[in-house]
Amino acid sequence: RTPRDAEWFPYPNKTMFFLDLLGSLPRLRLSSAQMKMILFVMQETGARDVPTYDKLRNCQQRLRELCAPHTVQHESVRGNVFFSNDIRTTIAMEFANPQVVGHFRFSPEVEAVNGVSEVWEATRWREVPPELMTPMAALGNQHFYVNELAQLIDGRFVIPTVWVTIRGDIAAICIMCNPTDDGLEVLDAPACARVTVKLNEFNTTLPELHDLGCIPRFHANSGRPANEVVLVNSLRTLAAGDPLYTIFVNLWADDVSGNVSKQYNKHINIYVANMNLPAALLQQEFFVRFFSTSPHASAAEQFSALKAQVMETIGSPYQCYHAARRSTCKFRIVVQALPGDNPQQSDNCSHMGGLATHNCRRCHNVRSTTSDNPSTAWYESNFSPGRPRSARETERYVQDQLRLACNGVAQTVKDEQTKTGIKDPIAQDWIEKLIAKARELKSAGEKSDEAIARQLRCWLEDQPGDKFHPLLDWAGLDPHTDTPVELLHTILLGIAKYVWYDLHSSWTPPMENLFAIRLQSTDTLGLNIPPLRASYMLQYKNNLIGKHFKSLLQTSAFHLHGLSTEKQFTLFNAAASLSAHLWFGVIKDMEEYLSDLQILIDNVLDAFADIDPTRILLKVKMHILTHIIDDIRRFGPAVRFSTEIFECFNAIFRMCSVLSNHQAPSRDIAIALSNIDRMKHIISGGFWQQDGEWIQASTSVQSVLFEHPIIQEHLGWVPPHTHEPAGTVVPVAAVRADPAMLMDDWMDVIRKRMPALWRDIMPILQTTKWIQGVSVVSVKGDVCPIRAWVIYSREGQTFIGRIESILVPSEPANCSVNALVRLQSYRLGKDRHPDFHMPVLKRAKEAHERLDIVASKDIQFIINVQHDCRTSDCQPTGTRVVRQEREETSRTIPVIEHADNDRFIVNMHAFHNAQLLRIALGRNLSRPIRRTENRSEWLQEKAQEARTILIDKHEQAQEKAAETRARNKAAQEAQAQETEETETVGQKRKRNGGGRGRGRGRGRGGGKRGRGQ
Repeated sequence: RTPRDAEWFPYPNKTMFFLDLLGSLPRLRLSSAQMKMILFVMQETGARDVPTYDKLRNCQQRLRELCAPHTVQHESVRGNVFFSNDIRTTIAMEFANPQVVGHFRFSPEVEAVNGVSEVWEATRWREVPPELMTPMAALGNQHFYVNELAQLIDGRFVIPTVWVTIRGDIAAICIMCNPTDDGLEVLDAPACARVTVKLNEFNTTLPELHDLGCIPRFHANSGRPANEVVLVNSLRTLAAGDPLYTIFVNLWADDVSGNVSKQYNKHINIYVANMNLPAALLQQEFFVRFFSTSPHASAAEQFSALKAQVMETIGSPYQCYHAARRSTCKFRIVVQALPGDNPQQSDNCSHMGGLATHNCRRCHNVRSTTSDNPSTAWYESNFSPGRPRSARETERYVQDQLRLACNGVAQTVKDEQTKTGIKDPIAQDWIEKLIAKARELKSAGEKSDEAIARQLRCWLEDQPGDKFHPLLDWAGLDPHTDTPVELLHTILLGIAKYVWYDLHSSWTPPMENLFAIRLQSTDTLGLNIPPLRASYMLQYKNNLIGKHFKSLLQTSAFHLHGLSTEKQFTLFNAAASLSAHLWFGVIKDMEEYLSDLQILIDNVLDAFADIDPTRILLKVKMHILTHIIDDIRRFGPAVRFSTEIFECFNAIFRMCSVLSNHQAPSRDIAIALSNIDRMKHIISGGFWQQDGEWIQASTSVQSVLFEHPIIQEHLGWVPPHTHEPAGTVVPVAAVRADPAMLMDDWMDVIRKRMPALWRDIMPILQTTKWIQGVSVVSVKGDVCPIRAWVIYSREGQTFIGRIESILVPSEPANCSVNALVRLQSYRLGKDRHPDFHMPVLKRAKEAHERLDIVASKDIQFIINVQHDCRTSDCQPTGTRVVRQEREETSRTIPVIEHADNDRFIVNMHAFHNAQLLRIALGRNLSRPIRRTENRSEWLQEKAQEARTILIDKHEQAQEKAAETRARNKAAQEAQAQETEETETVGQKRKRNGGGRGRGRGRGRGGGKRGRGQ
């Protein structure tokens, strides 16, 4: 055993630590063969303290037993065996990690200061049953529990009902105890307004009041019985003196290939995210936790094992070490949401999916029509959320199906599933068994149908294991309402993909080439997207992924003139406007935001219906989109329940899968990812228990993570980042710097535009030498290079300009101005662009107003602006040299040349700084505009069009089916006739004496003689 004071504790030496680190990097997985070769090379080159391969593995195994998630074996109700990493030990490790536990939030925020950006600032946590919330708040070593009498510093008595956060301070919403001559009266009437009391105003807990003998006398007619008021909360007893917390988790499940190659190797994975952490951390791979995988067990089977672990914490809270408090605590786990793609979320709800008649997992929407039904409600209902589903209702449907299966008639069960849209993956196995048993008993004829059904119901009740999906009966969770609409699969791979296909499917090759030229000429400054690869996108236009659609949504609207119909352009504009709104990271005014969002969603659905009224009936993602309003209200900004980080984590899973022995893939992968979590825990300073004492790695081990960015990158950890102070300028390289005095035109602009600065530091400006700057840091933290469009302030007002040049004093210590930024100033038009409905920028008419100079600290944030090529009719008349292998070639490609520089458009489709831009522009230029007036009447017209199209399609399908049946019948008749003719010929040959057989015999004999000769 390594001594506690060893330099590289818990490792015997530095070499062992770095070898373990090398073998535990998530993004750089090493096989056993590679590790053995590394050890061989180290031994041959004379490295110190090189262990044998077995010694290294033994060290890893020892450490995994000390401080890693426990890997547990399970057998599902279907008999499938799989392994998981115990979620309780995973969460316990986060509590024991000082880099993590300090970020935990345990109570909902009811008055967010800066708007809604985190899930605890939305309403989801407030919906959780009070008995599942964090029941106490700690003030030093005092634990104040809800539903317990407590005394305040001023002597008043209160009963806290729930702990919340108000403007960053922990507080309780309390029932007051009013003093009367006959004792305290509990003011517990529903109409009585409850008061908010901050935690630091509390003084004495109920157990302390008992110990001090200070329990007050209660009024006989108090709102609550006196014996109930003085009872200790049962959760305090469960906590046994430890602080007790509630941890909210999101559970992600999906089918993932275990291969890196294109050959599909299906595994069902479940990952976990701790939602008590802020969103900035949850977008890092470091904080994605693996639970289980299996090529055999379904998600429902694995959820059953997860449920058992989670529900055990409700009745028996799990004890762990709190790294910040340096003492033990306990926690319970509550599932907050089930993010995922739409098919998986339907499976989580026991829903039949998007192709079912009842196609929505969230509501009872029906996508059907009949030619004899004059109503249009069936169509209009697809454009808004319907009557919501609930887990209790779905469980009842499943129970009904199980009872019907006891009758032995499969069709009645199938009809019930079609009628409700519910088909439970676990119950379906039991249904098939029940139907088979019922038919077997009926064929015996010994019992009546009723007796058989009764016998089978009793048999089903006696069987062990789940009878339906475990998510349907889970405290604090409703899989119908808690499967939020996800941006990657619903917007990028849904709405955007449909819009993109409608566009490019109508293009000819020359049109594709023109769009590629225009797209490649896009000014991407301020978009925060990867470099555009227009030719690639057009070459593989049917195989684009999320990042491509994200780029297309923000840029393509400015390049569609002459390449799209008016309806197609309207649709694209609507989809891009909606997407920019959905990517808000902070929501300042929730009601205003949701009102705008509703208009944008309606515009998208209406634009689709204008092109094809039946599209919404065929693509369930369009209807699902209407539910995102409720999701944002409950969970916060839509980007907060995106699943992209889980999709990124799949790369780590695949590498672990490839390097498993493939005999026990679930076990091997779980152990490999447990080892990865172990290394993360050790190197980041996490505690573990050894010999009854909580210890952590040495400072030498911890410093490797904090001092080496390469290790941070490979572990998926991003250190706390603070951008450079506003106004910081990056100057040109020293070898290129050429200090010079300010030019006269600069001095003239400063004198006119910045008179106060001119008066204060005119001598300094005239004597200081300046060098060119490359970029400036804005107040928001954006790095704004030359030619970037920015919002800047001057004399309390905001303006839009384009950075022309940046000057930095050559001797900053001798100048009170950090840096100066010269901008081309543009003015906002009063009206929006007639086609794009975006603000228009125009160059000032007067020459002296076209330039502006401000201090670098006045640059607020970067934006994206595009040239108005539609109005100016810009053409691909320019050329650009093609670079290959980082060298210029003799080849050139055409590029767009702008006809003028006087008219630009503020890109309202840009995701980056979208909210700040709208605040700066004001509601008049940024408020969404509804495209369809008298929408209800318009939808009725579209319903009639949709009905006609569907009837025509149905008739065409029937005609085609009739033709197919006739064709198949003719082919069968022809085949039968041919068979009959063949049989007739055979019979004739037999009547002729079977000469064929004798002839064949002679031929074979002659052949042999020939070969012998």
